[in-house]
Order: sequence, then C-alpha cells, then structure tokens
Amino acid sequence: MIGRPVMMLTMDRLQARGVTTSRGCLEWTGKTNKAGYGIVSHAGRDLLVHRVMADLVGLPGTGPNVLHTCDNPPCFEPAHLFRGTQADNVADAVQKGRNSSGSANAQKTTCPRGHQYDRVAANGGRRCGTCLRAGQRERRRCAR
Repeated sequence: MIGRPVMMLTMDRLQARGVTTSRGCLEWTGKTNKAGYGIVSHAGRDLLVHRVMADLVGLPGTGPNVLHTCDNPPCFEPAHLFRGTQADNVADAVQKGRNSSGSANAQKTTCPRGHQYDRVAANGGRRCGTCLRAGQRERRRCAR
C-alpha cells in the first residue's frame, strides 16, 4: 500500500500557520500541547514547532534545548529562540522569576495545614512531621 507523500517542513509552511503579535512573537495557530507549545505532524510524528524552526534556521548555540527569550510557548519567531542546556533553562526560569518549584516554595516555612516544616526528606525536600505522623496513624487505623 502506498501512503501519503510526506510534505517537507519548510519555513514557509510553518510561517503560514503563524500570526505576529504586538510583542513581535510569531505565534503558532495550529495544534498545541498541554503546555501551549506548537505541534506540527511530520512523517507520522508530532514535533515541537519552535524546535523545528530552530533546526530550519540553523539556530546557533550549544545544548539540546530551544529556549524562548519571550517566555511565550506558542512563539516560534527565530529572533526569540536560543539554544541551551537544561541548566540554562532552569537558570533562565529562576532569573525571570517563573520557577514555581524553587524560589517561591523555598520561602515557605509552614505546610498547607499551618505546621512548621521540621523534617528533611531523602530527596532534600522539606516535610511536616505533624502531618507525616497523622498520615501514618490514619494508614494504621485503616489497615485494622
């Protein structure tokens, strides 16, 4: 059986599915993933549009990740993209104040129920001993 011919991914094909915003972003208007990044299907695979664009323009830099200077997931404007490592991505998030799992949580001193964090987990995270003991008591009660 002969399948459909595979269309080449070109800048023209991608740009036809984008719209320029007032911030200068070229936003993908097609399919997106849960995080809002544009997706294009090619040869039976879903690819992230900003990564495809980075490859098409030969984006300079090192690292496997393609990061956004504009912090706009659907953007695939080459001028807004740069290559970097995962460490670069995390450092960029911290610098821009959008690292929800790090800096904001590091400032918290109490658990959601208001108890002091007084234990350290094996992974380095903080735990509330009061809530841990309550959970253990509840599990033992239910096991009877």
